[in-house]
Amino acid sequence: MQHIAMRWESETGEAVANFDVNGIDVRIVERAPAGSFCLRFIDPYGDTIFNELQLPALVSELEQLRDATPEQELRAHIERVLAFLCTVEGPHCYVRFIGD
Repeated sequence: MQHIAMRWESETGEAVANFDVNGIDVRIVERAPAGSFCLRFIDPYGDTIFNELQLPALVSELEQLRDATPEQELRAHIERVLAFLCTVEGPHCYVRFIGD
C-alpha cells in the first residue's frame, strides 16, 4: 500500500519533526471529499505544503474523515496523524506531504 511522507518544517524548509517512518496512508487522500479545502489537494506523487493558517482546516477535515471511517485500523492511523499535527505550533511553521 502506498504511503505519503509527512513532516513539520521551519520557514527555511528544515525538518523540525517527521511523522511515522511509513508516512500517512494514501487512503486518507483517496477518501477526501470533493469539496475539501485541504485533503483533496495532497498529491500522492508530489509535494504539498500547508502553512499554520491552513492547519486548522486540515485538522477539521481529518477529524470529519476519521468520524466517517468504518475501518478501525484506519481510524487509529488518522488519530496518529491528528496527534502529530497538534504538535505543530508557532509562526512560520509548515507541514509538508512528500509523495512518491
